[in-house]
Amino acid sequence: MTNLQYLYITDDTDVACSYKLPNVLNDRVIMAHLCWLIFLNPRLRWLDSYYDPVVDIPGCRLLAKAISGLSQLTTLEITIFCREELRFQVGAEIFFNCCPSIRKFKVVVDKPHYENRPQDWDLRDVGDTEWMVASRKEEPLTNLEDLELWEFRDSTSTENLLPVFAHCPNLKKLTILALSEHYNHDVIGRFIGKACPKLESLTFGSEDFETRVEVMESLPAQQVRDIYFQGVFDGSQASPHFSLAIQQHSKTLQTIQLTSTRDVTKISVAVILEECINLKVLIINGEDYNEDGSMCGLYATLSDLLERPWNAVKLTRLSLSVSVCDILIGPADPPVVLSEIKEAHSSRLEEMYQRAKALKDLRDMSLDVMVLTEDEYGELSFRAIEEPLARSEESEESEESDDDD
Repeated sequence: MTNLQYLYITDDTDVACSYKLPNVLNDRVIMAHLCWLIFLNPRLRWLDSYYDPVVDIPGCRLLAKAISGLSQLTTLEITIFCREELRFQVGAEIFFNCCPSIRKFKVVVDKPHYENRPQDWDLRDVGDTEWMVASRKEEPLTNLEDLELWEFRDSTSTENLLPVFAHCPNLKKLTILALSEHYNHDVIGRFIGKACPKLESLTFGSEDFETRVEVMESLPAQQVRDIYFQGVFDGSQASPHFSLAIQQHSKTLQTIQLTSTRDVTKISVAVILEECINLKVLIINGEDYNEDGSMCGLYATLSDLLERPWNAVKLTRLSLSVSVCDILIGPADPPVVLSEIKEAHSSRLEEMYQRAKALKDLRDMSLDVMVLTEDEYGELSFRAIEEPLARSEESEESEESDDDD
């Protein structure tokens, strides 16, 4: 099969593929089969493997040796399992042995599903030379445009991580799904921005907000096109810092999607709507729940939404959560008398709808209302209209009782 260019390997019996490995639990056999198939097809351009073998260092080196011979490979997507402390080394062995032809690199490294692990097997009769790779390739991956960094938890250091980004100077799309506090996020963010100056699309799932902002600020101005940020947003610090990073790329940004995974946080979108003149998609994911049942999400206030003009007139999709607390919820006995704050709130809602209506290219709009009441959460966490217009319910009740007297 020396002319084979695409190979997809899986153990899923319901999926039609070019080759299916036998369903065995011997990971040495699985790795041997996988490497054998790769060695047989030196002209592969696309390699997808989801058979999920469990590897140790010898097995990883054998796989890296096989991949190093694929001089025409452009896309590599592979899933492997290993011990926690080997996560970074396993991914690095494969990454640094790819040929410069590679354009997309995605290696998923996870922990094993079962206890029959390679490191428990007897390797006394297996010589080290059998598993050794001749050397890591020194040529940078100049054609690599799409990198999804494998998850390595705390298995390496900031210093060992930086050479990965230095090895792909023409990167355009970067995905980092997890980066723990074990690493220096400021240093990594600035280094990525300088080592990969052509980045256009950023997908971060990091728990730390600073890495995302540092990358954007370190890149040349007006370059980033798409950002997909998922993680923690600190309402007291993230919004101003994030707004400055947005301004740096306001003319090129076309897609912004933000999702909070911890707590419910207020975020400012005024700068986005005013300055991102070529923006087509804006998604601020609202109320959601984590696996432990805790609420999370991002919301914007009406005051923030209407603070500045909406110049993002090319929007085709708009999804926002708007905070509401001072409006009537449910039926009320007539006559219904709206307070000053409720009338102002209704007026601002109408203004927001009119602005959305003026977006001629808009095809998909979702505006969710987030409501928290005192009875449920102990305090009014969302303010649709901010001070000084807002007045407390206690003050209104006090005025009404004085009138009755």
